[in-house]
Amino acid sequence: MTPLFSLDYWFNTRPELLSRSAVLALVLVGLACAYLIYLAKNKQKNKDYSKSLWYRLENFAISNLALSWIMAICYHQGIPFFSAKFWLPLWLLANALYLFFLLKKFKKLPNRLEQIQQEKDFKKYIPKKAQ
Repeated sequence: MTPLFSLDYWFNTRPELLSRSAVLALVLVGLACAYLIYLAKNKQKNKDYSKSLWYRLENFAISNLALSWIMAICYHQGIPFFSAKFWLPLWLLANALYLFFLLKKFKKLPNRLEQIQQEKDFKKYIPKKAQ
């Protein structure tokens, strides 16, 4: 049995520090999230249904940017509770769930955009109300 599968490894009150490459990976995740924020801000200029999806992606990126930097600082400084290893799988699980639901919304996007375009085409033939 490897220490990876033991409870003592995951819930140790004084965990060993992660390697520099693991902390660097957290920082790179933060930088990738910052780039997603930049992309989301540029895509929100659209006035259609996809604006809300880009807003959700931006929220995802902002939260991951903050959490990855906090985790990297805690690992680097050796703060016992916040550098515990059980936070990493919890963080990854939360990201996977959020991305799953976000991808479900993105899959519905082409159908919804087509429906919005059909509604716009239909409404241009309906007369405006007289004032």
